[in-house]
Amino acid sequence: MIYETPQKHAWGFPIYKRVMRDGTEAWYAVDAGGTIFARAASWHECEDYVYEEISRRYEQRKARRDG
Repeated sequence: MIYETPQKHAWGFPIYKRVMRDGTEAWYAVDAGGTIFARAASWHECEDYVYEEISRRYEQRKARRDG
């Protein structure tokens, strides 16, 4: 790994970019607990995964509350 820095944020979650020695990029999002929950080859794809995860967590909380 050459470097790892927070590049952007999506809905409050930091999104990091890793650039490997061969020049390939990997993007990933980390939640407040430090868990990586989205990995992708591009920023936009990672952003989509973050949105899907937020939606999933919201629906789970809603089901527990209403259930």
